[in-house]
Amino acid sequence: MKVQDWIFTVCYCPEGGDNFRRHPVVGPARSSTVEAALHLAGVPDPVRAEIRADETVRKFVEGRLDPQMHGYYTRCPIGSSPGWVICIGSVQAVLS
Repeated sequence: MKVQDWIFTVCYCPEGGDNFRRHPVVGPARSSTVEAALHLAGVPDPVRAEIRADETVRKFVEGRLDPQMHGYYTRCPIGSSPGWVICIGSVQAVLS
């Protein structure tokens, strides 16, 4: 059985919106995919904890998101961290 691939993207837009950065990682619904994206984006440790605790991210890690949906987003801002947003979508849904 083929594992479902997802695109897990960490986005950061500082106040003023001049330097929007997007850091996508393609992988299965696992904590290692989340950690790879957090590392790639250089997310500070306090913000990483808030991202990991987010309900949408927890559902992703637990494999409870519907791959037929076109995208999932975390609340904005995440906890007390303005500017950080997470976008999650299945590879098939994103590319179709």
